[in-house]
Amino acid sequence: MPRQKVEFIGRKREIDTILASIFDWNTQQCLFIDGAGGVGKTSLIGKVSRQLTESLEQRRSEGIQQNYQIFNFDLDDIRLQSPAEICIDMIKVIGAEKFRNYLTN
Repeated sequence: MPRQKVEFIGRKREIDTILASIFDWNTQQCLFIDGAGGVGKTSLIGKVSRQLTESLEQRRSEGIQQNYQIFNFDLDDIRLQSPAEICIDMIKVIGAEKFRNYLTN
């Protein structure tokens, strides 16, 4: 049986907080979202990503240039059990130069 699409409801406060943080920072930042398995962390990030894309398209039409990238690291993954392993995974995704810049800014 095919999965039915479930409408995303609630979490407005969390979405607004995340989007405000992204727009206010104006620097490279890491945002961690923590919670028990199954509470909707991945769905929340998906919703934030879609809204962020729409917001950035609107901002670009107003002449405001801002970029973002969202990467999902599952810290319950057995491979990511130490800070060093998390850093290695981040370097694999964003590249050594961007990671170095992140650490120094």
